[in-house]
Amino acid sequence: MRKLLFSSLLLMVMFFNQRLNAQTYCTPTYTTGCFFGGSSTSGDQINNFYTTGGATNISNLNSGCAGAGALSYTYYSALTCSQIQGLTITLNMQAGAAYQQGFRVWIDWNDDGDFADLGEDVYNSAASSNLNTTTITVPVTATVGVTRMRVMCLFAGTPLTGDYCATNVTFGECEDYNFNIIGATPCTGSPTAGTATALPNNPCPGTQIALSLTGQSNLAGLTYQWLSSTSPTGPWAPIAGGTTLSYSYTPPAGSSFYRCVVTCSSPGGGSDTSIVSSGVTVQTWSPTSNCYCVSSATSAFYEEITNVTMGTLNNTTDCVNPLTGTQGVGTGVAKQFANFTATVPAPIVYIGLSQSFSVTVGNCDGFNFGSGTKIYIDYNHNSSFSDPGEEVYFSGLTSTISVPATTLTGSFTPPVTALPGITRMRVVTQYLGASSATTITPCNSYTYGETEDYLVNLIPPQPFDP
Repeated sequence: MRKLLFSSLLLMVMFFNQRLNAQTYCTPTYTTGCFFGGSSTSGDQINNFYTTGGATNISNLNSGCAGAGALSYTYYSALTCSQIQGLTITLNMQAGAAYQQGFRVWIDWNDDGDFADLGEDVYNSAASSNLNTTTITVPVTATVGVTRMRVMCLFAGTPLTGDYCATNVTFGECEDYNFNIIGATPCTGSPTAGTATALPNNPCPGTQIALSLTGQSNLAGLTYQWLSSTSPTGPWAPIAGGTTLSYSYTPPAGSSFYRCVVTCSSPGGGSDTSIVSSGVTVQTWSPTSNCYCVSSATSAFYEEITNVTMGTLNNTTDCVNPLTGTQGVGTGVAKQFANFTATVPAPIVYIGLSQSFSVTVGNCDGFNFGSGTKIYIDYNHNSSFSDPGEEVYFSGLTSTISVPATTLTGSFTPPVTALPGITRMRVVTQYLGASSATTITPCNSYTYGETEDYLVNLIPPQPFDP
């Protein structure tokens, strides 16, 4: 009997090991890969990849570039995330700051050794340096056990559906991880809701927080309802749409607390309410706060902003001391990003009336690359330049020369819905920014050019104002 039991256990171990190692996956090949310019940190790499909301999660942060050519593919065999069939998991990925990357993610749901089956191409994004986030649902038909997840980035583009086996890719990186698919065991009775978490707990205005549970039951047939309150003791109100295990939510101004009701939907099932999260306090808006996103060139060469003029604003910078303007001293990185919000007085801009301006684009290195320029104003005081109407100027699809310097002129009219008071303005001049109307964005890194931030004072016009 003991021999029979030992033999059965041995067969089970052998089967499990075969299950993990049975599949041989193709790998993409690179000529340059992510190791660009002799650097493992400033190339075309996947710098951050992590999951949230799974039964277990992985975190691979600041991984840099593993190396050139064939070394631009890495299988992180020790990193495994997991989720139950039918439930969701959130994938988060980000390139390095130097070069914008597009992403694609595949998961081998049926564990057949490839990513070619319907539904296994789970996510793609356009090129940027921003954090890319997506929430996916594990198919109820996914094969139970450990399978493979592939993450790929591509410089200045998006990997194609079939690029998981691409050959001779020039710039980019590919990383593989394990994904453990857990069989859906039906719930019975009352589940365990665990403890609610809400992060970050001191977000900027308009920034989403991640609501999740720890120590909860991981079973099929569970439903979720997130609740919020201004007090840790209630009263509690349901959050519209907050019906998933992990939920992204934009908290209101002030302080708030969160908990989740977990219910078993099987006949005779009960419910449980989680332990309340720690408090979340939204930062008070300020036009000079660090809540505004980063926009900056990664190189100090070519295509600099040498003057911005708007009403009483007339700030000129030169190549010798580019952070020292004629109206104030900025902070930042010379010839890449300059923040003049603390020192340059805000010009008055009338709401509903036309406002003229000029931006001079010069060059400290004598070689004309060509650029485009945009201006953004935070009209609604939410620390963002991405709301409709906040892009107030684009220089167009004709490239601006910088040798000799070019002065761009134009005008804009603040909408009547703009909030009065001092707010933030951003001026971005970017190499190749004229190649399309969407190349320049308010929050990104780019190679050559410069970003400058200022304050403007929006006020309603009086009868005799110009």
